[in-house]
Amino acid sequence: QQQQQSQIQDFEKRPLLYSKSKDLEEMINSHYIQNELISASHSLKQVFGSISQSKSDKTVTKLMKTALGDDVFRLNHPSREAAQEVLNRIKSNFMFFHGTECPQKEVNGVACGRAVPQGSTACDSEEVHHMCSYVELYRCEACSHSFRFGRFRSVPKLLETKMGRCGEFSDVAVSAFTMLGYDSRLVVDYTDHVWVEIKLENKQDSSPHFKQILKLNSDDDVKAFSQFLLSNENSTKLEQRLQQQTSYVHADPSEGVLDNPFLYEDNWKKQLTFVFAHKVDSVEDRSKIYSHVEKHGELVDRRGVDDADLEAEVISANRMLKNEKTASKDVDQPEIKLREIVVSELEENVNGNTVTQSSEQK
Repeated sequence: QQQQQSQIQDFEKRPLLYSKSKDLEEMINSHYIQNELISASHSLKQVFGSISQSKSDKTVTKLMKTALGDDVFRLNHPSREAAQEVLNRIKSNFMFFHGTECPQKEVNGVACGRAVPQGSTACDSEEVHHMCSYVELYRCEACSHSFRFGRFRSVPKLLETKMGRCGEFSDVAVSAFTMLGYDSRLVVDYTDHVWVEIKLENKQDSSPHFKQILKLNSDDDVKAFSQFLLSNENSTKLEQRLQQQTSYVHADPSEGVLDNPFLYEDNWKKQLTFVFAHKVDSVEDRSKIYSHVEKHGELVDRRGVDDADLEAEVISANRMLKNEKTASKDVDQPEIKLREIVVSELEENVNGNTVTQSSEQK
């Protein structure tokens, strides 16, 4: 028990990638950032694995339909409209637990109210099975109900509990979007927030963010600039880079917001430092996408790592992730596995209904 408490304390004290108290030179020399990035991509692979290895008596498609609506697979995927609808459903159907209210409405006829933190503890054997990292303990002041808030990363478990914070919401979202056919990735703001990105067609032509990057004010300006790029061979790389940077769209399931990358800096007044987009086998620095160009210098000062050193860490992390993928005997991509699971379960459901209807007709 003492060892478990020590592990919990270590987890709670763990810095979000970087703290000013850490020696910068030591951090760079030890490849601290690189190792953190690799670890985050590994954890995403485990999240996807929780679906294929689920022991639940319900299939993932049934869990998805229960949590996000019976028609979730029949929406017009992939599209902006369907993506926005998925975000809306996660936000409205899941409880964002702030740690201030009892999740129960009443206990033994007594109305519940404010939740009081009672510390934290290690996960029990059942919770560990659902990829639990630790458990927060609470007691309701009104109904005296004591409850556990497990920090799960198992998607089937989260689809059942429909409760969590931005991390849990984003694990559900990145998995759901992947299963629905979107090229998706998990975005971690290493101050205190998590969301996802999804790839949508023609995003660079329709998004207001593309105009903000180029400092343009109208569609005519965008067309004029595009013509300039196409007529200037030396600018081809710039065009490709701009299109690459704007191909993924910001999607925040905690807020139900699609394609508003400056939400955090403008509305939340966040002081961003590190922002990375993770896939199972790659990672990309996205700080320039979520912070205004004129504020980039301030961002670099806050994080204490210049662009060149950070790029070197990202390149090294991607190289190692690629080498791991090449060396792995499991050549199938986890994203493809998820879609295969969905297709297989949906086909089984259709075939099962067909057999049932045939039997009834006989």
